[in-house]
Amino acid sequence: MYLIISTLPHFCSIVPLLPYYKTHTFHYTHVIAVSTLLSILYHLTEESNRIITTADCCMACIWFLFDLHFGRTFRSSTIRSKIVYINLTSFLVHTCIPYDSTYILYHSIWHILNASKSYYVSSLIADGIKNNS
Repeated sequence: MYLIISTLPHFCSIVPLLPYYKTHTFHYTHVIAVSTLLSILYHLTEESNRIITTADCCMACIWFLFDLHFGRTFRSSTIRSKIVYINLTSFLVHTCIPYDSTYILYHSIWHILNASKSYYVSSLIADGIKNNS
């Protein structure tokens, strides 16, 4: 249950993008929503369904590719670098979570930190869209 609850804050990543929903971020917001729903479903099935696991991983990769796409469109290499490094850090931390009795705790903490990362990246993207318009 904790894994499901800690996944929900990822939906907040959509908020900074809402002003640009119709013009720039229509598909990106859908990727965030579908990816988050798949992660919830993944944890509801206790991580046992291979189809859901594969779909969840694919959507996470697509979300990362959208982050890279938006980062590529910015004139500032600093923003691009932040987007790449913060996503890479999140991925590396996720791979270090042990599959033992502490898994639920550490994975839930990672969800909350990753949701913060996602909100920050969405804010960078929204600021980049505003400054490029």
